[in-house]
Amino acid sequence: MVGAFRIPSDTCIEVDPNPGVPDSLVALPLLGTVFAALLQRRGLTVFHASAVDMAGRAVVLLGHKGAGKSTTAGALVAAGHTLIADDVVALEFPDPGAPLVLPAAPHLRLWDDSSARLAASGITDLGRLHDAIDKSLYALPAAAAAPLPLARLYMLGRAATPAVHPMPPPDAIATLLNQSYMARFGERGFGVTMPTHFARLALLAAAGSAKILAVPGGLDRLAEIAPLIQADLAGD
Repeated sequence: MVGAFRIPSDTCIEVDPNPGVPDSLVALPLLGTVFAALLQRRGLTVFHASAVDMAGRAVVLLGHKGAGKSTTAGALVAAGHTLIADDVVALEFPDPGAPLVLPAAPHLRLWDDSSARLAASGITDLGRLHDAIDKSLYALPAAAAAPLPLARLYMLGRAATPAVHPMPPPDAIATLLNQSYMARFGERGFGVTMPTHFARLALLAAAGSAKILAVPGGLDRLAEIAPLIQADLAGD
C-alpha cells in the first residue's frame, strides 16, 4: 500500500512511494521495519521495544503487541526520566560485556488515553499515525543525547501486584530472540548477522540483564512502575 523500499548499502535507503501516498504514511515503515533492517545490517542488535534513561543507565521495555511498551515508557517520562528510543531500540557492543543503547528521535506512539496522562510533561501532539491506526505521534521536549550503558531488558507481563522477576538464561534467550525486530522475517531477517546476534543474546541472558516486569492492567497504577524499576536497579 505504501511503496517499495530498498537498502543498497549500509548508508542508504531508497524509497519509491506509491502515487498519492502522503509522507506521514511513508514514514511508518521507513522509520520502523526498514530502518530496523538497516541497523541490523550495520551490525547492531535491534529490538522492537522502548528505552528510557534512568539515572544515566538504559532500561529497555520489551513486550508483545499491545503489551504497553510505549505507555510504560511514557509513565517513566512522566516520572521525570528521559526517553532514549521508541519502537526501534538499537544496541551496540563496543565491549561484549558492556552494551550501549543508542539514542533516537524524542517521539512516542501513544493511545489517546495514555497520552492524556503525559499532558503535564510538555509533549506535543503531531497527529494520527494513520486514519486506520488509533495511535498518535507525540514529540517530547527532550531525549537522550548520547549512547547509554544497558542496565536492564524488561519483558512486560501482567499481574495484580507489580513485581520484577528473574528470567532463567534459556528463557531469556528465547524471549530476546522473539523480541528482536527482525525475528518477524525468520532467519532471513538476520542474514549473515544471525551468529553474532545469537551470541550477544546469550551474553545478555547469562549476565542476568533480562527480567520480567509484571504490572497491573490499565492505566491507574502506572505511577508504581518507576519506583519498582528503581528498586530493582538499586540491587546491582
